[in-house]
Amino acid sequence: MSIRLILKRLKRLINHYFWHDKLVFANFVVSVGINLFFWIFLILKLNKLEDIVPLHYNIYFGIDMIGSKAELLKMPALGLFILLVNIFLAFRIYKHERVNAYFLLFGNSLVQIFLLIAGILIINL
Repeated sequence: MSIRLILKRLKRLINHYFWHDKLVFANFVVSVGINLFFWIFLILKLNKLEDIVPLHYNIYFGIDMIGSKAELLKMPALGLFILLVNIFLAFRIYKHERVNAYFLLFGNSLVQIFLLIAGILIINL
């Protein structure tokens, strides 16, 4: 595949009417922004944490899972994976199932918010 063909396809993807919908674009920016903030927050906090950190807290048993501080990076990575999958699925069904595409996109934001809250709470244990 030539670079010219790749750029042509990328331009066509960016100019797709899916991205011109204000709800889609706003939700995408919010989801990516939260995920990016989560990555930056965790990377800045990792240096200050001990090597072994709590990874899960249960109100009945207290801390019930511990591990390496590098394992905390799985949370924003999971959020990024979910974001990419939901964007892809919403893009594919947008033409025929616009409401369902919106649900996928709003679910994206909720997942990012919940993961960010969980990360902040785990770090501040």
